[in-house]
Amino acid sequence: MNPGRYLNVRIAQGVFGVTEFNRDLSTNETLYMPIGKNSWERLPNYSTDIAAAWSAWERFGKDGWVLSLSHDPQHPKQKVLVLMKPRTQNLSEVVSSGESVPHAICLALIEAVG
Repeated sequence: MNPGRYLNVRIAQGVFGVTEFNRDLSTNETLYMPIGKNSWERLPNYSTDIAAAWSAWERFGKDGWVLSLSHDPQHPKQKVLVLMKPRTQNLSEVVSSGESVPHAICLALIEAVG
Protein backbone atom coordinates (compact mmCIF):
# COMPACT_ATOMS: atom_id res chain seq x y z
CA MET A 1 0.00 0.00 0.00
CA ASN A 2 1.48 3.34 -1.03
CA PRO A 3 1.60 6.46 1.14
CA GLY A 4 -1.36 8.73 0.58
CA ARG A 5 -5.00 9.39 1.31
CA TYR A 6 -6.19 5.75 1.30
CA LEU A 7 -3.58 4.73 3.88
CA ASN A 8 -4.32 7.86 5.94
CA VAL A 9 -8.03 6.98 6.00
CA ARG A 10 -7.22 3.40 7.05
CA ILE A 11 -5.13 4.72 9.97
CA ALA A 12 -7.90 7.10 11.05
CA GLN A 13 -10.40 4.24 10.95
CA GLY A 14 -8.27 1.46 12.43
CA VAL A 15 -6.31 3.32 15.09
CA PHE A 16 -8.55 6.26 15.99
CA GLY A 17 -11.93 4.65 15.30
CA VAL A 18 -13.09 7.37 12.89
CA THR A 19 -16.20 6.25 11.03
CA GLU A 20 -17.19 9.38 9.16
CA PHE A 21 -15.33 11.82 6.97
CA ASN A 22 -16.32 15.11 5.37
CA ARG A 23 -15.01 16.36 2.02
CA ASP A 24 -14.08 19.98 1.23
CA LEU A 25 -16.63 20.76 -1.46
CA SER A 26 -14.54 23.55 -2.97
CA THR A 27 -11.64 21.25 -3.84
CA ASN A 28 -13.23 17.80 -3.57
CA GLU A 29 -9.82 16.64 -2.39
CA THR A 30 -9.33 17.49 1.27
CA LEU A 31 -10.90 15.16 3.81
CA TYR A 32 -11.87 16.19 7.31
CA MET A 33 -12.54 14.00 10.31
CA PRO A 34 -14.59 14.83 13.40
CA ILE A 35 -12.99 15.97 16.63
CA GLY A 36 -15.54 16.43 19.33
CA LYS A 37 -19.21 17.07 18.78
CA ASN A 38 -19.31 19.90 16.24
CA SER A 39 -15.68 20.32 15.15
CA TRP A 40 -13.73 18.92 12.23
CA GLU A 41 -10.03 18.80 11.46
CA ARG A 42 -8.16 18.05 8.26
CA LEU A 43 -7.27 14.37 7.94
CA PRO A 44 -3.60 14.16 8.99
CA ASN A 45 -1.02 12.85 6.54
CA TYR A 46 -0.16 9.88 8.73
CA SER A 47 1.74 8.10 5.95
CA THR A 48 4.09 10.99 5.12
CA ASP A 49 4.31 13.19 8.23
CA ILE A 50 6.36 11.78 11.11
CA ALA A 51 4.49 13.80 13.76
CA ALA A 52 1.15 12.45 12.53
CA ALA A 53 2.46 8.88 12.24
CA TRP A 54 3.92 9.13 15.73
CA SER A 55 0.58 10.31 17.14
CA ALA A 56 -1.03 7.21 15.63
CA TRP A 57 1.70 5.02 17.12
CA GLU A 58 1.28 6.65 20.55
CA ARG A 59 -2.45 5.97 20.43
CA PHE A 60 -1.94 2.36 19.38
CA GLY A 61 1.14 1.70 21.53
CA LYS A 62 -0.84 2.19 24.71
CA ASP A 63 -2.30 -1.25 24.08
CA GLY A 64 0.93 -2.99 25.09
CA TRP A 65 3.19 -2.80 22.02
CA VAL A 66 6.86 -1.87 21.66
CA LEU A 67 8.18 -0.26 18.47
CA SER A 68 11.61 -0.79 16.95
CA LEU A 69 12.88 1.00 13.82
CA SER A 70 15.89 0.06 11.73
CA HIS A 71 17.60 1.43 8.65
CA ASP A 72 21.07 0.91 7.26
CA PRO A 73 22.52 4.36 6.43
CA GLN A 74 25.10 2.74 4.14
CA HIS A 75 22.21 1.62 1.93
CA PRO A 76 20.07 4.77 1.60
CA LYS A 77 17.72 3.22 -0.96
CA GLN A 78 16.88 0.41 1.42
CA LYS A 79 13.50 0.68 3.04
CA VAL A 80 12.88 1.46 6.69
CA LEU A 81 11.94 -1.62 8.70
CA VAL A 82 9.51 -1.55 11.61
CA LEU A 83 9.14 -4.30 14.16
CA MET A 84 6.29 -4.08 16.62
CA LYS A 85 6.42 -6.52 19.49
CA PRO A 86 3.55 -7.12 21.87
CA ARG A 87 4.35 -6.99 25.56
CA THR A 88 2.16 -10.05 26.08
CA GLN A 89 2.63 -13.49 24.58
CA ASN A 90 -0.87 -13.81 23.14
CA LEU A 91 -0.27 -11.30 20.30
CA SER A 92 1.88 -11.76 17.18
CA GLU A 93 4.83 -9.65 16.13
CA VAL A 94 4.34 -7.35 13.17
CA VAL A 95 7.16 -6.62 10.73
CA SER A 96 6.73 -4.14 7.89
CA SER A 97 8.85 -2.02 5.61
CA GLY A 98 8.12 1.28 3.93
CA GLU A 99 9.64 4.07 1.89
CA SER A 100 10.00 6.27 4.98
CA VAL A 101 9.55 6.04 8.74
CA PRO A 102 5.95 7.36 8.66
CA HIS A 103 5.05 4.99 5.82
CA ALA A 104 6.58 1.97 7.60
CA ILE A 105 4.84 2.83 10.89
CA CYS A 106 1.49 3.12 9.12
CA LEU A 107 1.90 -0.19 7.32
CA ALA A 108 2.75 -1.90 10.61
CA LEU A 109 -0.24 -0.32 12.33
CA ILE A 110 -2.60 -1.42 9.57
CA GLU A 111 -1.28 -4.98 9.79
CA ALA A 112 -1.62 -4.98 13.57
CA VAL A 113 -5.20 -3.67 13.66
CA GLY A 114 -6.26 -5.98 10.84
